[in-house]
Amino acid sequence: MWSTPPIPSKQKQKNKCHEYFFCITITYQKIVVVRIHLQSRGDRMEKQFLKTVIAATLLLQAAAFTQTISNMTMVSRYEGPNNVYHSKHYASVWGYVAPNGKEYALLTVEGTNGTANNGGVSIVDMSTPSAPVERAYVTATGSLWHELKTYRNYMYLCTDQYGSDGMKIVDLSGLTNATPSVQELTAYHTSGSQPVTVNRCHNLWVDSTHNPPYLYVQNASTSNGVLILSLANPASPTYVGRIAVECHDMYANNSVRPNRVYVSTGYTRTWDAYDITNVASPTRISRITFANVTTLNGTALNEVTANTYSHNIWLSQDGNYAFTTQETDRTTVKAWDISGANETAPKLVGTWIGSSLTYANVIAHNVLIRRNLMYVPHYSGGLWVVDISNPAAMVTKGYHRPSSATAQFSGSWGADNWFPSGLLIHGDMEDGLYIVNPDASFKQTGTDPVSVAPSISKKGLSISRLNGQSVQFDLPKTGEYLLSILNPAGKTVYSFHGKGAQGYQIVPMDNRLASGSYVASLRQNDAYTSTALTIQH
Repeated sequence: MWSTPPIPSKQKQKNKCHEYFFCITITYQKIVVVRIHLQSRGDRMEKQFLKTVIAATLLLQAAAFTQTISNMTMVSRYEGPNNVYHSKHYASVWGYVAPNGKEYALLTVEGTNGTANNGGVSIVDMSTPSAPVERAYVTATGSLWHELKTYRNYMYLCTDQYGSDGMKIVDLSGLTNATPSVQELTAYHTSGSQPVTVNRCHNLWVDSTHNPPYLYVQNASTSNGVLILSLANPASPTYVGRIAVECHDMYANNSVRPNRVYVSTGYTRTWDAYDITNVASPTRISRITFANVTTLNGTALNEVTANTYSHNIWLSQDGNYAFTTQETDRTTVKAWDISGANETAPKLVGTWIGSSLTYANVIAHNVLIRRNLMYVPHYSGGLWVVDISNPAAMVTKGYHRPSSATAQFSGSWGADNWFPSGLLIHGDMEDGLYIVNPDASFKQTGTDPVSVAPSISKKGLSISRLNGQSVQFDLPKTGEYLLSILNPAGKTVYSFHGKGAQGYQIVPMDNRLASGSYVASLRQNDAYTSTALTIQH
């Protein structure tokens, strides 16, 4: 480190004293500024001295940090206006796409544990990804654990361990105003016949494909139970049911697996599947205990399964596979076949872990899935992207590891991968928000397509859209079906769960949606299809 001498006086300037400024940009997105003040003694000496200083600066910075990145480009890093949140550290991150198409990152700030309004959410405008800007900030009790999700223009925020914030509800619609703003509504604690009060919660999930949409809340106040809330009125959720099981995380997508909820049970060390056809009294249909998972195709996994933790679960786009994490040192992400008869007896078919992460304390924190790609915030291992087209042989596509640190619970906590632009975000517990751009070979942009199951032919299931008035389609057999309409951001804007006879069906829309491009998806049992729609009024 060098001290900074005073700026030369006019007298010194007469003696041809030169002052040099160098801005050396490091891949860590920090800028090292070196000011050098020396008496001119000839060009050769000056040049040699400057080379020595620059080399020493780079060596010192490299000793403190080494970034590794593969098949991605880091666009920017953000820690609030003037890096104001750096000392407070960070937890999860999520994304929001406004009706006008603007993309936002929702970065949670830890703050001081137990201090009211010391943590919160920084709402970051990514219109210029290389220069993100905070547009609003929502306060919360300081805590290591904050999680959040969105539905339409609402953000739902939970805080665990400290305080009694309940579940905060924030209206984001004002972000598109000339002067951006958000409105914090009455926080959720209880409603109806709910048996327990929500003062703190560790995790939550929104299934926008259910009709009405459901919000699932892990109730940390009792450390026991998944509360199921209806979002028929998104500003004021209402209690409709409860799954009485220990929970860390949960997943549901009614368009992929109707009336199913998947729960990672934390220290119970299982992942469970529940049938919520009777939402007031869910029933468990399968359970996998990780302590009993020791081999794959006859080969020992050599993992710490006996003392593991069931952390997170997500389903593939076609609903045939579940992917789980265990938040345990050097324990793999696992792929399970849940198709057909395997729904009640899931079969382990594949495992994956960051291939270059060979140090101790390698922990896969969460998985998120979009189309054929799995996104894994890998704590100190950074963010990884994995092709899961063949779950039995998953293939790494790229990664961004911002730091060479190897601490057990540090680094990349959460991520979001649903932006129409194809950008990815991940939140680093020490470094804040990272915005990265995947290579074109696996960059996912625009609206998500829905795969066509081979059991349904084009003749058996077809969808058409006429004059904004109705969706028309043919069912291959009598039974229940789910119709979903997705916007270009891949978000469900309308869903209808119905029952019909084999053959021609029509669902009135009555100009519910504005003119524009959409995708309509139709699901019946384990088969589904989709088609692009253009609505013109």
